[in-house]
Amino acid sequence: MEKKTTVGLELRVESNVTALKTVQALIRAEAVKRNLDLSQYDKERLHQHRLGLNDDEEEQEEEEDEEEEEVDEEEVEGEEEEDEENEEIEEEEEEDEEQEEGIEEQEEAEKEEEGENEGT
Repeated sequence: MEKKTTVGLELRVESNVTALKTVQALIRAEAVKRNLDLSQYDKERLHQHRLGLNDDEEEQEEEEDEEEEEVDEEEVEGEEEEDEENEEIEEEEEEDEEQEEGIEEQEEAEKEEEGENEGT
């Protein structure tokens, strides 16, 4: 039983390998055909690119990348400033709450003293 399974799997693998090689050959043939079908403009551009004459495009891409990085940095800085402002606001709110609690406690203490004074 195991031999039949192994033989079946080996046949499948061989079939898949053959199919893969066929597909690869077709892809190579299509690539060769497309290379022959390139327009003169495409051929010149490809040749220039190979010679490194498309430096202007590369410089432009680098500049765009730098601009994107600057924008990202500005966004991060803006978020950090916003976070700091939010933290300051939270701290102020906590201080206000503590002051209110202190005032309430003081008022309660005064009321208790008045109650004791009236009682005596």
